[in-house]
Amino acid sequence: MEQEQIFEEIEEPYRPNHYEREQAQFSKAYETKLPDSLALYVYGRLQGHYHFRQRLDFHGYRQSGRCRNYEIVLSHQPSVGILAHEIAHALHRMKYRGVEKKHHTKKFLRLMHRVLDYYWAHEEEYKAAYDAQVQRSTETLKARIEREKNQAAYQRTPEFKLQKLQAQRKRWETKLKRAQTAIKRLNRRIGI
Repeated sequence: MEQEQIFEEIEEPYRPNHYEREQAQFSKAYETKLPDSLALYVYGRLQGHYHFRQRLDFHGYRQSGRCRNYEIVLSHQPSVGILAHEIAHALHRMKYRGVEKKHHTKKFLRLMHRVLDYYWAHEEEYKAAYDAQVQRSTETLKARIEREKNQAAYQRTPEFKLQKLQAQRKRWETKLKRAQTAIKRLNRRIGI
């Protein structure tokens, strides 16, 4: 009974873990959310800059991530902080492979700080390029829809139906000529 009271009286002061410290230090990054397509675009640009090899995948919605040797998994609509955190893990793994066993060290925080500084320096450029890419793909999609609609309308016209029948007739005539030539060759071989 006395031991239980002693243990209850001794309270250790609360020490935030590395994730809480990181979220406090980079609060702006953790509050900034990205749509999946923009996150994928930014990831590709950062991958081109830092030359890490992991592919990106999305899973779940609980604002978390995971870095492996072959992939980085992020939640849907990730924050910039989570994106930078997982990229920093990939860079840390690439730079200190086999040297450091711990993952959330001061070196890791410096790498994360570098990634975030690079992102904030190029944020407007990324968003402008992404918007231009979306605009181009939207215009391409609209043009394709218009082209398919015009083609469907053309296929309903009598001229198209006539051309289609004429093409079929030409194919059958070609097959007939081929068959007649084959019969002539066989007759020559037989001696008729």
